[in-house]
Amino acid sequence: MKPNPLIVSLLVAVATLSAARATVTIVFNDPFDYGMSSNLANTAGVVSNGMKYGIIVDTTGNGIRGTYDPLALTQGTSVQLTNLGSGTGDFLILANDLTSDTSQGGNLFEGDSTTPGGNGGVSGVNFTLGGGVTTGQTFWLVWFDSVTNKGGSLASAEFVVPADGQTVECDQVFLGVDPVRPATSIAFYEASSIPEASSFILGLLGAFGLLRRRR
Repeated sequence: MKPNPLIVSLLVAVATLSAARATVTIVFNDPFDYGMSSNLANTAGVVSNGMKYGIIVDTTGNGIRGTYDPLALTQGTSVQLTNLGSGTGDFLILANDLTSDTSQGGNLFEGDSTTPGGNGGVSGVNFTLGGGVTTGQTFWLVWFDSVTNKGGSLASAEFVVPADGQTVECDQVFLGVDPVRPATSIAFYEASSIPEASSFILGLLGAFGLLRRRR
């Protein structure tokens, strides 16, 4: 029996849509390669668990910025970052979990080798391509200090968005003993840290009032 062209077209469309929505997974640890993430720290340089982290994908090829407009950091979300209200082409993809002890309470052993893990480690991120994020683009690992609302960033030649549906390990930068990496390279503030417009205006009026009194 000759296949119905309409049904064939629908099946192709469904297959294409499913492929386009396949998940990309980036893993930052490989115990067999001895690359285990650790030592991500807050702004003061204190290695910390419980920090939000993710990646920033550079879709324009011009690198990431040092400052971005405020926005709430919501785990498991993806958003284009802005600067002075304009899109930067940098997409923040936040992980579902927080920085933690990647050694899970101890060292991982393979044969006679030891893979160091520790506090301030990251597991990985998963996301779907689209919205400007495509295969082959460079990304940075980023993490955020919730007290100062500043972030740290880490680059590696391995940090490239993989093909649709792939799972890749990006652990080379974590081989050996990791240096302490403080969250000092990005000024990135949560919306809650920015005063409301009314409070800001009242503060300005108060400052003007003090100036007039001094005159």
